[in-house]
Amino acid sequence: MQLPLPSANPSRRSVLPMPYFVTEDQTPIYFADEGPRSAEAIFLIHGEPCNSLFWQKNIGELSRSYRVVAMDIRGRGQSGKAEHGHTLGQYGRDVRGLMETLGLTRVVLVGWSLGSAVGWRYIEQFGSDRLCGFVNVDQSPYRYVSEQNLEERLTKAKENRLQNHRAAMIGYFGDAAAENEDVIQWMTYECMKTHTHSYVSVFTEAYVTDFRPLLPAIGIPTQTHYASFGAVKPEMVKYISEHSTQSEAIFYDDCGHLIPWAQPRKFNEELLKFCRKAGL
Repeated sequence: MQLPLPSANPSRRSVLPMPYFVTEDQTPIYFADEGPRSAEAIFLIHGEPCNSLFWQKNIGELSRSYRVVAMDIRGRGQSGKAEHGHTLGQYGRDVRGLMETLGLTRVVLVGWSLGSAVGWRYIEQFGSDRLCGFVNVDQSPYRYVSEQNLEERLTKAKENRLQNHRAAMIGYFGDAAAENEDVIQWMTYECMKTHTHSYVSVFTEAYVTDFRPLLPAIGIPTQTHYASFGAVKPEMVKYISEHSTQSEAIFYDDCGHLIPWAQPRKFNEELLKFCRKAGL
C-alpha cells in the first residue's frame, strides 16, 4: 500500500491514516497503539537492532490495564529507513514527537537494552516532562570496555551480520536455545531489517557514552530489570540503586538479555506493579 505523501513543510508533524507518525524531518515512524485511549500510557522502546515485534508477549497483557505504545525506532522494523538522524538524541526527540502527537501527558517509559539509552537521552533533553516513571531493562549506563573491544564489536556489526545476529540470539536464550530454534531464526531475520549504518552509528554512541552522571538527576521512580546471564552485572545494578533517588531492581534467574520475551509473565506483573506505584 502506498503511503500518502507527507506535508512539504518540514516543521509539521503528522499521523498518517495507518499506524505511522511523520517526524519533523519527514521520517515515517511505525508504532503500535493498544489498550484504552488515554493520555496515560506505557511507552515501550525496543532493543538494538530489533523492533517492536519483540514486545509481542507483553503488549496484550499490559494493554488490559493501560494504553500501550510501542514504536519502531527510525531505521528499524517498519519505520522509514532514512540515512539521517541516527543518534540517540534524535531517537529521543522521535519519542517526544510521538508522545506529543498522541497527546500522551503521563507516561511510564520502558527501554529494553539500547532502548534505555534512548530513554536516558530523552531525559537529558526533556527532563521528566510527560514522564511519571522510567524502566531500564538490562542496559548498563556505562558499557565501555576498551577500544579493542569496541572495534571487535563494530566488525561484527558490519560483517557477517546474519551469522552474528543469530549467534547473539542463541546466547540470549542460553540453554533454551535448541528448543527455540524457530524463534531464533525469526528474530535473526527481524534484526536484518535494520540498516547497517544506523546500527553501527548508535551502537558506537551507546558504547562510549557514560550515563551514570545522569542517574541522580532523574527525579521520578525508576526500575531496573536484570538477569542471571544478562547484560547488566550485579555491581552495576547496585550502583544504579545507590545513585538514583527512587529506584528498585528486579532479578530474573535462569534468564538472559531477552527478559520481556523469555519471562513475560514475571516481567508483565512487575511492570504493572511499578506503574501502579508510579501513579499511572
